[in-house]
Amino acid sequence: MDKRLIINADDFGWDASATEGILDLARKNAISSTTVLATHVTASDIKDLIALRNISVGFHLNLIDGNPVSRHSLVKSLTDKEGRFLSVQNIYKKFLLNTLSKAEIKTEILNQIHRLKKMGVEISHADSHRHIHQYPVLGDFILKVLNEAGIKKIRKLNTNRFSDKRRMILKAMSLYPHRETKKFISPQILLSDFSADKKADMEVFSKSLATAFEKYQTAEMMTHPGIMDRPGSYLKRKEEYEFLKSCEWKSFLEKNSVKLISFKELY
Repeated sequence: MDKRLIINADDFGWDASATEGILDLARKNAISSTTVLATHVTASDIKDLIALRNISVGFHLNLIDGNPVSRHSLVKSLTDKEGRFLSVQNIYKKFLLNTLSKAEIKTEILNQIHRLKKMGVEISHADSHRHIHQYPVLGDFILKVLNEAGIKKIRKLNTNRFSDKRRMILKAMSLYPHRETKKFISPQILLSDFSADKKADMEVFSKSLATAFEKYQTAEMMTHPGIMDRPGSYLKRKEEYEFLKSCEWKSFLEKNSVKLISFKELY
């Protein structure tokens, strides 16, 4: 059976380091997909990205970092007094307590999608900042909005790792019976090893894929590359960027008959 891998670079537009790194990797055919933060990206960055046409460009939904794209008066329940998004903990707590406006969540999601489309992005799929689209209960509502907006492919949190606290939380979320996920196309397994291990290198890469393809045919590798690390973040952005840029991993794919695909090729 065919083995297929998507290498997705999250956080395009988050900051200059992520944007520059992802653009460089895309030019080198060192990733096959990226997802864009509509709340942060500039029109100039998008123009450079979509001009490449060799990777799929998706929507990185954000309800927890920075400022919304909607007018503050339209999304007051999602923001603080300064108009910035609430923390993920507060957003989730308010949703469960029914003090977060569903209408405002939908407004912000649709406005983020509209902003990307207006800048020329043909959205191939969606994932989200801190995986909020797969949170129990809240995730079902978000997925319903995405489906109504015409997005048919998403990242599904069937993660391969649960060896640390962060991965255990993701695994727990993946076990929640999201009814809405059945309406979407997704890779069968999410490889999050670069975020969990101490290194982003060939050993981690090869072990991750070898284990995944013992059971699955289609995998998504989640990466967060950047030319510099982000202060205060656990992500190894520079290390991931340097590893992917080396392209030494391509020989492993060839030897093991793994085809690198984009979300556009996922059916």
